[in-house]
Amino acid sequence: MANETFTLAAFASSLDLGAIPPAAIERAKALTLDLLGSAARARIEAHSTPPVMAALARLGLDGDGACTVIGDSRGYAPPVAALLNGVLGHSLDFDDT
Repeated sequence: MANETFTLAAFASSLDLGAIPPAAIERAKALTLDLLGSAARARIEAHSTPPVMAALARLGLDGDGACTVIGDSRGYAPPVAALLNGVLGHSLDFDDT
């Protein structure tokens, strides 16, 4: 279990996009759009967002950075942006509907 990232990166970099079935590509596009929409709405409407932002501020992790957070106009440090994008993407989780 020490080479998961390397294995995934090697797979992704050698993938022939022409070998992916069109239905799989369309499904991936729909799921990506769903994630982006959920995250953008969660940034301004989810009840969990203010406590997450307050926790980041309390921990001193709310400083400026160069990375984008979905639905936010400012930048964050890479690890904070990754955390926020993950949290926001699942705050209003409609995976089953």
